[in-house]
Formats: sequence, C-alpha cells, structure tokens
Amino acid sequence: MKFNILINKKFIIILIGIVISLTIALKNLEKFDKIVNNSIGEPKHMMVTSDMRHVWKLAEKFRFNLSNGNNFFEALPIFDRAFLQPILVGYYYHILGKEIYKKNDKGQLIIKTQNSKLGILIIQILLYYLSVYFFIIQFSKRFNQNKDYINLIILSFLCFEPTILQWASSFWSESLFLSMLLILFGSIISPTKSKILKLFSGILLGLIYALKAITFFYIFPIILFFLFVYKKKIFSTLIFISGFILVISLIGLNHHQKTGNFYIMSSKHSFYSYYHYFAAQIFSDRNKISSMEAMEKLDDLENTWRDKNNITIYYPIENTDIDDLIKNTQYRNKFFLNEIKQNPLYFIKLYLKRIVAMCILSPSMVYDGYTIDKGSPEAKNNAKEYFNKNLKRNIFYSLLIYFFILIGFKNFVLKILKSKKVDFYDKFLILNILSILYFVSIAGLWGYPRYFTPCLINISFFFANGLNDFLSRLKK
Repeated sequence: MKFNILINKKFIIILIGIVISLTIALKNLEKFDKIVNNSIGEPKHMMVTSDMRHVWKLAEKFRFNLSNGNNFFEALPIFDRAFLQPILVGYYYHILGKEIYKKNDKGQLIIKTQNSKLGILIIQILLYYLSVYFFIIQFSKRFNQNKDYINLIILSFLCFEPTILQWASSFWSESLFLSMLLILFGSIISPTKSKILKLFSGILLGLIYALKAITFFYIFPIILFFLFVYKKKIFSTLIFISGFILVISLIGLNHHQKTGNFYIMSSKHSFYSYYHYFAAQIFSDRNKISSMEAMEKLDDLENTWRDKNNITIYYPIENTDIDDLIKNTQYRNKFFLNEIKQNPLYFIKLYLKRIVAMCILSPSMVYDGYTIDKGSPEAKNNAKEYFNKNLKRNIFYSLLIYFFILIGFKNFVLKILKSKKVDFYDKFLILNILSILYFVSIAGLWGYPRYFTPCLINISFFFANGLNDFLSRLKK
C-alpha cells in the first residue's frame, strides 16, 4: 500500500511537470516562432539560433534526400558537428511531408514558421518525462530502503528544477540528452540481470555519442562503475562495451561509405577543438602580445607547417582530405599541449575560472537566448553587462542549490568513513561524481553553463540527500 501511494505521488508530480512544460512550449512558440532581422539585417529564426542552425540545415538535407528516393542509409549525413538530432528532426518532417526551409522575398533561405514545430516539442517533453518515470521506478526498486522522501525530492528536482525544465520546451538537444542519460542510468542500476539490458545500455551510450560528441570517452566512467560493481565478473561489462562499439562502428562505416575513410570522431569537433578556441589566448599571455597578434602569429606558424608538410585544408573542412585533416588536427593538439606546458599557471587560472562560470546555474538561459543579438552595438560595446544581465540572480540561486548539495556530499563522505564499506548506492553516487568530473574536465574550459546540463542529473542525488537531512533537522 505504501508503494502504491508513492507511485501515485510520482505520477501526479510527473503529470504536473508535463503540463508546465507544454504550457511553456506553447507560449514560446507563440512568442518566438518568428523570423526577425538581426543587427546587420540578416533574417534569423528566434528559436533556432547559434549551433541549432547547423542542425536544422542538416535536417533539411536529410529530409530532402529521403524525399527524393534515397534510402535511409544513403540519406544519412556524416558526423561532422551534429548527427543524431538532425536525423530525428529531418525524419519527423519527412513523415509529415513538409519542408523545413523556404525562400523569403529576397530569395534568402529561412526556416518556416508555424510548420508543426509543436509536435517536436510534444514528443521531446513526453520522452523526457517518460525517461524520468523509468529512472525513478528503477531507482525506487534498487534503493527502496528508507529513501521514500529522497526519491520524491529527486523526482521533483528532475521535473521542476528550472535549469532542467527550460530545455524540454526548446529545440536544443539538451532535453534529449538528459532523457537518454536518465534511461542509461536507470538501465545500469536496474535489479534485472538481463544481458539484453546491458547490451541495450551500450547501444544507448553509442546513440548518446551520436547526439553529443563530448560523450565519446564517457564509456570509461561507466566501465569503472561496472568493474566496481561486478568485480571479476566482467561478462556484463563486455556486453555493454560491445553495444557501444556496435553503434560507433556503424557511424564509422557510414563515414567510409560517404568519404572512403573509416573514422569515428566528428571531424569538426576534432579540428575546432581546444587549439582553435584557446591556443591564441595562452600564447598571447606567454608572449605578452595582443590576442589579435597572437592569432595572426599562430595562423602564420600553422600555414608554414602545412606548406612544409604538403597539407591542404579546404573550408568548409568536410571538403578536406581526411588524412590531411587528421595530420593537421594532430599538429593543433600537440601545439596546444606545448603551450600549456610553457604557461601552466595561466592555464590553470583560466581553467578554474571557466569551470566556476560553467557551474553557475542559469534557469533562463534558453529564454534569454531568444532575444540575444551578438552583433548588436550593445553586445559589442558592453559585452560583459549584455551577456550577464542575470548573473547576480544566477549566483544566488546556484549558492542556494549548492548549499544542500554540499550537505548531501558531506553526509555521503561521512557515511563511508564511518561504516568503512561501500554499498551499491554509494557506488552509484561515486559514478555520479565521476560523471561530474568528466563533463567538467572535458567542457569546463569553455565556461558555458549549457555544458553543465548533464551534471544536473548527477547533483540531484546529493541535493535530495542534503535537503532531506536539512528538513529532518528542522523537524527536531
């Protein structure tokens, strides 16, 4: 009876979350499903901005290929900057028989407005809350001892926390990312010992990589968790790994079919990596020159290296021979690491500063992004104030959330020190700590709060423990 009551509470919480997300989605579409001119007079869709423009262009290309008789595999794009999301968006519009783009009065290609975008958001919202339900059910089955209130706090956090909630009613890939991670976590903690479930988990992680290239090495924290749990029984771990390898092999085969080369890593993510964004900054500080001078110097050095080694890079880089691209990427990575070695203190300070910026929760980031114009005079003349209008509010909100997270983390550490043993739940929390460290270490240098989004799942467990402990003390 107690379990049934708990299930009913979970259902009500999830239902409320769905209603809230759908309401936000409807209001966003009503207000922002529009084409406006930016500061330089170019048309842009208010909701499909920044990196999403590339995703939707790929989606239109995929849809066009399908509509013109190509089979699914022939129509697949290569994994350059995005892969899974444009496939999903393109296939959605292919099923509807609708185009994504049209030409405006000036002959410019623009995204169509009011062309069934709500369907994408409805599917996305339902998928997210179904994944939350799946995870919390598995979590409750595995960790049901004296954790009823913690379960409800975790569920409420995942359903209502505004930094999470904002993604479900947007066209960013973060909502799908969170959904897939929740299903992955639910699968690996499931009491079911099915080998099929382990294979499914590996396949799912491969699909997560197809969605977010940043997760390519995320398999290692999961493997450590499996080894920690199953110890010498590594068969389940091998099944999981085989599922992951299956997906990335298919990606490599798709690349081989399209380009004649078998490769797995996204070409643009590899080429436009740390070197592209941060090498000049470190070089500038080390040589006491301006950022512009540093960029020019690095360009000269790279061009000289290309000429010496007979390397030709075409732009866009997908037109470049893959062997030349790999060699040039290796040059960039080696150069970047050398800069770090020569200026370690500056790099550490920069890294830590960006990590702090990344970890600041930003509940209105999506909404704010609809009206931001990076080319506007205000953005150019006073960028710090323009892009950080809500910084004080975000810091206050973050400190409030982290207050309870620190209590939960303290309780976790003290429990292990006191009992001198690690149970399955502790191992799961260790996995979440490894997950946070993974995303922060890989993406922290960019300093974007959006890259902290997957960590919101991980911190929810410590938040729930801390809030539950805090409320329990208040009752005494």
